[in-house]
This record gives sequence, C-alpha cells and structure tokens, in this order.
Amino acid sequence: MRFILYALLFLMPCLPTAQAEEQPTFLGKTLTGWRQILTGKSATMDERRQALWAIGCFGPEAREATPELMELVRRGELKDEATGALTAIGASPEATVPPLIEQFVKQGCEHRTGQGTFIYSPSVENALVRIGGPAVPALLNLLNGPDKDMRVCAAAALGEVGPAARAAVPALIRAVERPDTDPTSPRSCLRCSGWHRMGWSLRKTGSRSP
Repeated sequence: MRFILYALLFLMPCLPTAQAEEQPTFLGKTLTGWRQILTGKSATMDERRQALWAIGCFGPEAREATPELMELVRRGELKDEATGALTAIGASPEATVPPLIEQFVKQGCEHRTGQGTFIYSPSVENALVRIGGPAVPALLNLLNGPDKDMRVCAAAALGEVGPAARAAVPALIRAVERPDTDPTSPRSCLRCSGWHRMGWSLRKTGSRSP
C-alpha cells in the first residue's frame, strides 16, 4: 500500500502555488523547506526522494539547489532522481549531460533493437533531445562507439535533436553505408530496422544524403 501511495504521489502534476508577494510552495513547502529535507540528516530515503521530485517541480526557480543536486550525483546517492531534478530545473549541460548519458546507456535500447532493460522510459532520451546541441558530442561518442545497439539509440536521439546535430552527419552517413549487422543474430531484423532509423536521422538533421 505504501508503494502505491508513493507511486501516486509522483504522478501528481508539478503545480507550485504562490500568493502575491509570497514564496511559491509545493505541497505546502517552499523551495527552502524541500532543500532542508534533502540535506537534513533525519529525513528518510523516501522523504529525500520526494524532496528531489518537489525541487524539480519548482523549475528554473530552483537552480540555486544545483550544488547539492550535483553532489548527490557525484556521490551516486539517489543519482537518477537527482539527475531528473537537475534536468527539470534547467541546470547547465555540464551538470546534466554526463549523468543522463550514463542513464541512457544503462537503460539500453530494448525498444528499438531488442537489447536493453525490460522497462523503457523515454524521459532520459527526451531530456537529451531537449538539451539539444550541447548533448550532441556525447551522443556522437555513442554513435561512434562499439555497442551496435546503443549506436541505434544514439542515432535516433540525434535525429530528434534535428539541425543542431549536423556535426553528426558524417558519422550517420558512415553508419548507414556500413551497418555491421550480424545476420546470425536473433536480433538482426530489429537491429536492421534500427539502421534504417539512421537514414531517418540524416533527414531530420538536415542532410540530403541518403
């Protein structure tokens, strides 16, 4: 029951409220109040997780919380939740892209190639796409990397970035021309469809190459 209530809490929309000349609040607490819960020694792990979600709901107004969020990422403590909060408040790409890429790789590419985690959430890929140009170098590293499945996901993300990802066009062309598919692999058909996705990415980034 506690898990169900906790899940419902996280499905609630982020709607901070404020009266005139008052600090905005979320679920009855100001940003300062949620930061105190996050950094306090008496808070439970669930309370700190809720605080991270609430801080993200304040959006850009919560950017002052960036240092403690980055510290959590550095320590690996509630790392995914802290990364989500950093992304939600619009922290700098230097703070958000590295942990997002780590999550992107950990999550895998199950939805496009059949290889990856059982449960797929588009939130990480969508966050990288929203960051846009500053995320391109990290995605390009994946596209040029040895993991064929992640190369498909990186290509799709680059395509969603659009013209800001034009620096990736040469690598996308090479990938389309040399797909490296293994015909003996049980995932071959899925992976081939992924390489076709790279051709789509080329069009989305503004290249006229096939």
